[in-house]
Amino acid sequence: LSASFTMNDLAGRFRRYVADERKLSANTVATYCGVARAFLTQLHEELGPEVPIQAVAAADVRRFLQLRSPGGERAAKAGWNLQLCALRSLFAYLEREGIMDCNPADEVDRVKVRSSPPHPPTLDDVLALIDAIEERSPEPYRLRNVLIVQLLFHCSLRVSELVSLDVDQVVLDPNDVAGYRLLGVRRKGDKRQHIVFNDVVAEAIESYLDARARFAAPEGEPALLLSDRRRRLSASAVRRIVRRYAELAGIRSSTRSVSPHSLRHASATEMERLGARPRVIQEHLGHASIQTTQRYLHAAEDEQRGAVDGVGERFRTRQAARVDEAKKGAA
Repeated sequence: LSASFTMNDLAGRFRRYVADERKLSANTVATYCGVARAFLTQLHEELGPEVPIQAVAAADVRRFLQLRSPGGERAAKAGWNLQLCALRSLFAYLEREGIMDCNPADEVDRVKVRSSPPHPPTLDDVLALIDAIEERSPEPYRLRNVLIVQLLFHCSLRVSELVSLDVDQVVLDPNDVAGYRLLGVRRKGDKRQHIVFNDVVAEAIESYLDARARFAAPEGEPALLLSDRRRRLSASAVRRIVRRYAELAGIRSSTRSVSPHSLRHASATEMERLGARPRVIQEHLGHASIQTTQRYLHAAEDEQRGAVDGVGERFRTRQAARVDEAKKGAA
């Protein structure tokens, strides 16, 4: 690798670097490695099979990005930035290994992406989604599917964090851990965090755990959420479940849709509406801080619990109001 490289060797080393050392998520590892391999392939095609890696310049990076960022303006800009991040990581690794003296990707600028105003689901949307599951989801999947929505919304989980939950990561008895009900969550970057949850989630977990045995999982299966194949539920399955029942609930439109990610966004919106400080919301969502000075701050768990409980109380209140409205409409 000192003067030249083979694509397979470098691709393998880079994968180990981003996965094992930087501990990026599986999706990010796959994306970064795919971009790195495509870049190396293009170099081989243009300059021959044995490319001196030190010969790579910013112009090579820029040309690759120009060819690889098609589509609409916003999609092209987002694609440019994502692939640039991947190549910066690739050359940062080569710099660290002493193979390159500089990072040519650092000389290429990111492009500004104008973000569209987000339209998260409303609280009524979330309740309608749960109603659709309650009415249309067959047993034993009904309780599991309700729990999926409650965890995504009330606990603000990413879909990867949701499907990685094990039964033993759930602390239901608040007396076990200083008065808190907790989920042990594996966040992005393999960071571990305990997040609090409210009574709504506790009831959904308890109901599901009583029915979990009906999935007939193999003895010793640790996963909390199980598929019909008696194994850990996949992220793609969660997305399909949420999408299907959102469509059945009639809440999908050109301006608003329901997905695992948008339920997370809806949770943050409700917490903000209830007056939670941005730092508390950020801690609950497991986001990296926007401001450097806040990177080392951690919201007190009792304050976070207050915000989470507030969302649960608002959820219950609106749920009861919807029932009353339905009764009046039927009268």
